Amino acid sequence: MLTVFRSKKTWILLFVPLIVVLFIYYFSSVHPIVYVLTICIYVPLMILLLKMVNYKTALIVALLVTGSMAFSRLSPREQNINATDLTNLSFYQVKGGERIEQDFYLPKSDWRLTRLLDDSEVGTVLRIIGNISDEQSHLFVNGHDIGSVSQLLLSKSAPMYSIPNAYNYILRFPKNDITDNPIISIELISPTDYLLGYSSGIAPLPEIPHDKRSYPNGIWKDISSKYYHRRFRFSMVIYFVSNVYLSQGNDPLILGSIH
Repeated sequence: MLTVFRSKKTWILLFVPLIVVLFIYYFSSVHPIVYVLTICIYVPLMILLLKMVNYKTALIVALLVTGSMAFSRLSPREQNINATDLTNLSFYQVKGGERIEQDFYLPKSDWRLTRLLDDSEVGTVLRIIGNISDEQSHLFVNGHDIGSVSQLLLSKSAPMYSIPNAYNYILRFPKNDITDNPIISIELISPTDYLLGYSSGIAPLPEIPHDKRSYPNGIWKDISSKYYHRRFRFSMVIYFVSNVYLSQGNDPLILGSIH
């Protein structure tokens, strides 16, 4: 195996295309873990290729791989709302009367999740980032109106990261609304305009509509399919929290989460 590295051509073949790909990743703001995965997969495959075929064939394959990866990063099939791959926090403007819906999936095969769902000492809260009218906005879980944001509100933070409109809302909702469903549908509706935080990173999201925007006339739009391979995601998280144990700051102890 080590004899492969004795040729100067081998070093060029191994590392020049790899450096080009990593350089492209840098300008497309890809998640750091992708760098590690690329190196771990690319280098062993190229070493194996060099052992099996001649230099020219290996070079052609390396160029094809590099070219396809560069094209996929720099020319995505669909546009991202932020024009970048990975966004820490941005805001989506929702008009009054529109409904925003986001789905969360409960894999029943996960024994840890099942254990949290079945435990009577575990409750559920929803984290939302944005700027929402507390009194007039209502939260729906699986189609049921469970109350206004002000009624469900446990806490509302000061503006996060010194960004205006980046308020962190913590809402408590009944766990029995989600225990018997494979999908948790969270909807938010308000008669006034509001802002919701969102991200569009590389999280492995399901290939079905999971973020919808419904208009007062009944027409709805699949937001996630419009922006960059369904990587659009509102900054909502369902947390499973202890009803018994508290953290040092007297906050409910978080036992699990669904993004």
